[in-house]
Amino acid sequence: MNAATVRAKLYILADAEGSQSALAHKIGVSQSFLSHILRHRCEPSGKVLSYLNLKKTVNYVQQNNGRNE
Repeated sequence: MNAATVRAKLYILADAEGSQSALAHKIGVSQSFLSHILRHRCEPSGKVLSYLNLKKTVNYVQQNNGRNE
């Protein structure tokens, strides 16, 4: 799952709650913070990921460029 998928889930949940403000209150964050996530100004994190029962991980993948460093 990527950040775009998380944002899509948040849009669906905000619609179900009636507004971004209502969802933000339910999550325990400000409406401004939730809006920043939805508008790609910052990445989903903290309470938002916890509310969705998600955690962020980082993966490094070997490029196939012929070098084995």
